[in-house]
Order: sequence, then structure tokens, then C-alpha cells
Amino acid sequence: MRAPLRVFISYAREDEAPERELRAHLQILVRRGAIRCWDDRQTGAGEEWKQTYLDRVRDARMVLFLVSKDSLGSEHCREELEEAMARHRQGRARVIPILLRACAWEQEPFHVLTVVPRSLRPVWAHRDRDRAWVEIVSEIETAAAGLQGPLLDLVDVPGGRFHMGNADGAEDERPVHLVEISPLRLGRCPVTQGQYRSVMDLPPGPPAEDALPASNVSWLDAVLFCNRLSARERLRAAYDVEGTSVTWRQDADGYRLPTEAEWEWAARGADGRPYPWGPQPPEHQLCWRRTAPSPVGSFPAGASPFGLLDMAGNVGEWCWDFYVPYPEAGAPGETRVVRGGCFSDVDAAWVSATERIGYEPSRRLDMVGFRCARGARPAAAG
Repeated sequence: MRAPLRVFISYAREDEAPERELRAHLQILVRRGAIRCWDDRQTGAGEEWKQTYLDRVRDARMVLFLVSKDSLGSEHCREELEEAMARHRQGRARVIPILLRACAWEQEPFHVLTVVPRSLRPVWAHRDRDRAWVEIVSEIETAAAGLQGPLLDLVDVPGGRFHMGNADGAEDERPVHLVEISPLRLGRCPVTQGQYRSVMDLPPGPPAEDALPASNVSWLDAVLFCNRLSARERLRAAYDVEGTSVTWRQDADGYRLPTEAEWEWAARGADGRPYPWGPQPPEHQLCWRRTAPSPVGSFPAGASPFGLLDMAGNVGEWCWDFYVPYPEAGAPGETRVVRGGCFSDVDAAWVSATERIGYEPSRRLDMVGFRCARGARPAAAG
């Protein structure tokens, strides 16, 4: 999980009350681990406070400048703003001016930046200040996500054609059908608990550890995660969700669940191997025959041909498709596909790259998680 973004709040002493309100509203981002705000009240006795403040500005990746007649008239706020704007121009920090009170700010150095609230109505002019703060925190969250970069490590998976179904060496005899996969990007690992919490603002089910896969999440939970993460990174959501009804916008650029065919292609590659790592039966390549999941990426020897990890034997993974026989791919059904086996499986066939099972989309199981995809949907070729 990424380190919190370092944030500095520049304000005049006369604006201490609104600064405290802002900090209270920012706690939701602090608890998620998205940001960390330096508290100037922690300045130690005997410290040279002015130099300490400027050092904190230089260390920050985001500077929130609270705009009022008092901050514009303050010498130390001016110094902080000058340093922050220099770092902003260098691309080393982001300055976000927050309009607290009505004042003549239009000729200030930050007038070229986006000022919040975007309505340019000062926070203190709102009858419902909480609503104004919520809007501002949303802007800060979006900006922080952009500065940190994408949350997930996505791998480029090339397109190709392969026979989906029974793999040589696997202990099953399922029918096969030829499919064509378009290039896509797929998470190197399943979504972790830390990543899930940072996006959804609540943990998945137990056990609780940031590096573990986010299990105990339903298929619908995974869909909502994809949409929330897309919004955070200013991508078009892949799904329209109304209650338990979900429609895939196939032209959207946001995060989504892989299709079953995409998942199998990413696990097997062009040579159609029975396991992600090759033809050898499972031994040390994956987390299996255990009592609980392992931290994601713990078994690099189990990597797929495209460098994807944990595609067998840690937790099973939700896919987009309904659980129906292969020739009926795309047909509606009652359950959704889960791929990849899990940590408690004891039979080698259950962790093969062709193993599949279906669960109701509302089920939450400690052996089922998910990974995210972006890119085109594959088209069946036969």
C-alpha cells in the first residue's frame, strides 16, 4: 500500500476555526491512509517556527492555502505561498487555494489555479458549511489520487487466440472453444485489503492485514470498487449499477472485472499450459493446502506467462461472466464465475488454470477475492 500523501495547510491565525473544521473533514482521508497532514501545533519548544514551517512546505506534496484577507495580509503566509507556488511550477507539489472568506484575491499568484469551492462562493458564505467542506474534500481526494498515481499495478496483456477449456495435463475433460482476446491491462495481483479500504473507506471481511487479498467481498462489492476507483482516477465508470442490476459500459475506460476468457488467457498464455507457471504439478509455486490466504505476490515462482501473480491457489477471483457452459458464454445465469482455486484446495486439479466454479453474486467468502482489468472486451471467434 502506498504511503500517505504529505499535506501542508497554510493559514492565518485569525482563520484557526475554519482550519480546524477543514482538518475534521479531512479525517476521512487520513483514516484511509490517503493523506497525512502536518499539525503546526506540534512545533516543539525552542524550534525556529518560521524555518520549520518553510521546511514542511518544501516536504509537502500538496499545500492547501486558506484564502482570506488575513492570510493575504500575513507575511509568513506570503512566504509559505511563494515557496509552495515555486514547487507547484516545478511539478513537485500541488497548491490548492481554498476560498474561506470574501477578499480581493483575483490578482494573487494563485489566480491561475483552480480555486475551491469551484463556485467561488467562500466557505464562510455558505449557510451549510459542511456541504461546502465535503465538496472541497472531494476535490482534495481527487488531486491526491492524481499525485500518487494509479493505485493498482496493471500489466499489459497482449491479445491472441486460444482454445478455452480443457488444458493438457489438467484432470478435467471440459469442452473447448476458440476465443479471440483483445489486448487489455490486468492487475498484477489481486486487490489487497489495504487497497480496498483506501477506496471504499471500509475494510473487507477478516482476516485483517493490508497485504492480504481482499476476500470476503461479493461480486457486487467488487463491481462497486471498480466504479469508485474509476471515479477517483477520473475515468469513466465501467458499470451502471441500479440495486443489484449491473450493466457493463463496454466503451468505458474505467476499471472492471476481467471476463472469464480474459482471465484464462492471462493465466495460461499462448501455449495453453495447465497451470500459470507451466505443466508441473503445484508444489512451491502457490499458496495452497493452507488455513488462510497469503500476502499477495508471495509466490513469484507461480507467475503466469505475462507476469501475473496469485492466479492459482491464494484466493479465487470473481470474473464478469455468468457461470454457464462454455459454448453459452455471455448467456445470463444465476451465479457468477470464480477462477483460480484457493488456499484451502487439496487437489491439484482445483488450482488448474481451467478450474471454474460459480457463486451467487451476493456471496462473501474468505476464499474469494478479485483483480481489476482495463481495456477492450474479447470477441469470441468460434
